[in-house]
Formats: sequence, C-alpha cells, structure tokens
Amino acid sequence: MKKTWKTTYEGTDISVINTFSTLKLQVDGKTQDVYWGIMAWQVRLWGSVHAQAKRHRIKVVVGPRWLTFDCAIFVDDELLFDSTEGRSP
Repeated sequence: MKKTWKTTYEGTDISVINTFSTLKLQVDGKTQDVYWGIMAWQVRLWGSVHAQAKRHRIKVVVGPRWLTFDCAIFVDDELLFDSTEGRSP
C-alpha cells in the first residue's frame, strides 16, 4: 500500500512517500533522503529547501499509530505538516 503526504513551503513542494518497504523524502520531485526496511518504526528523514535566498532544514518523522502510519514535516524545527490533523497547522 502506498501512502503519500504532501505540503508546500515557500512555493516548494515537499512529499513523503511511504510504500511497503521504502520511505522517501522528495523536494520538488527530487529524492533527498530514503529509508529501506519492512518495519518503519519512528523513522526520521532529512533534507533541505532553498527559499528567500537561504537554505532551510527539513526533518520528517514517520511512525506507526494504531493501524496506520502518521507523518510530521518540520522546516527549521517548526511544524509545517501533521498527518494526525490531516492538514498543515
């Protein structure tokens, strides 16, 4: 089963793609980090985005919750997206 979480930051698309055995962080369609493994328990992915002439750090946390997986996306340690809310805060 494939699950994709998406958000934007300063016009840049950020996607986290979860398949059965792979987690990927993509920024504007380009993979910046990947995790391979069947059981993804509390995985963190890292990347960056350029906006306003600066480089901003991206941190993604993916983990199980009940019978599903949830995802949180941070830019410069500020929460940008939380799948438990189903939207950007």
